Amino acid sequence: MNYEGGNQSPSQEKSHTLSVDRAMHSIRPSETSATADRTVDRTDSSHRAIVVGGSLSGLLTALALASDGWHVTVLERAVRHGIQGAFLRAARGRRRTMLRFDGTEAPSLREVASGGRDHSVEPWFRIHGRLRAAAAADPLIELRDRAAVVDVGQADDSAWVDLATGERITAALVIGADGHRSIVRPCVSPEASHARYAGYLLWVGSLHEAELPEELWLPESDDGVMEWGRGILFAHAFAGDDGSSAPGHRIVSFALYDADRGPAMRRLGVVEGTVVQHSLRPADIPADLVTEVAAGLAEWPQPWAAIIRAAFRRGRVTGTPIAEFVPTRLVHGRLALVGNAAHVPTPMTGSGFDESVEDAESIRTAFAGAGTGDVPAALRRYEAERLMAVQRMVESGQGFSRSFAGS
Repeated sequence: MNYEGGNQSPSQEKSHTLSVDRAMHSIRPSETSATADRTVDRTDSSHRAIVVGGSLSGLLTALALASDGWHVTVLERAVRHGIQGAFLRAARGRRRTMLRFDGTEAPSLREVASGGRDHSVEPWFRIHGRLRAAAAADPLIELRDRAAVVDVGQADDSAWVDLATGERITAALVIGADGHRSIVRPCVSPEASHARYAGYLLWVGSLHEAELPEELWLPESDDGVMEWGRGILFAHAFAGDDGSSAPGHRIVSFALYDADRGPAMRRLGVVEGTVVQHSLRPADIPADLVTEVAAGLAEWPQPWAAIIRAAFRRGRVTGTPIAEFVPTRLVHGRLALVGNAAHVPTPMTGSGFDESVEDAESIRTAFAGAGTGDVPAALRRYEAERLMAVQRMVESGQGFSRSFAGS
């Protein structure tokens, strides 16, 4: 199970003001593909890209572009810290070797994300931490937190983003990696820009086992998948910050699929019509909803029912209404989408991280040898490789969503 957050605050969500005419501005330079003998000055300061979103897909894409010599600015509206997010496996799947623009070898994106080890599953925040550290160490990548993007635009020879502070940043291309409520997506696909609410909710929580009473510490093998009523629970205990897997030292994480909170989500304004407006952060979850969820856990197996209740009490749970989006396009001119900005599957597909890696690697391959004037053609090569694959991936999970949500 994996899930990347990408929800925006209500104030940000009302900033999708780019007109359809401006978004659909046609850019069609030569379709000629880059050739192996083309020489591009990768140290040129104008060779810049902007990545909107500093979660997993944004960091993967920034690392891929930097390995090809691009100067990349990553803009993240939030500051991420602590144990958060669900869990996923970073090491599986094929690994493409990375040869940097200067001829030196670099670890593959999967090796960076997994730390070079074949973990079964890991907490999201550890994988994010490795990618973030690698990006921070790369001299071609600039990481900017608390950088809220409010508008996106492009011309024949450049693209730009406007920040809430009034600053405009210009580059050769802009890549949206800003999750399922992407501000870049309406500029790429104005005719179909909203992910559709799938009818159920995902509660994600993590806490240190030492925060729990000793009677709730887990046996070593007590994790996996449980179904009960209209809920499905994925649960896991990971080695703690000290590397120990001994009881009392671990991190306990869960992802609970809940098909019974639709009315509450609409009452709270989290879902309007078919559109998810934002997630429920711990501070936003009202006491009566916590009581409602806790009552629904009354017959769930122990110790997980008690652990979930404890996580709610400690403010360690986030509620994310699940949305799905099948893209009709991934690029427009000098703008492109990756990760959950491009394609939004149910996390039940278990493929979100894998597809984000494939997006980043495909972007890098498409840009091999390309100069700043070749950006639209390179992005079309990326779309040609990825669009049908991600459409099938999202569609593969929609049957589960219809069945689970009862729609």
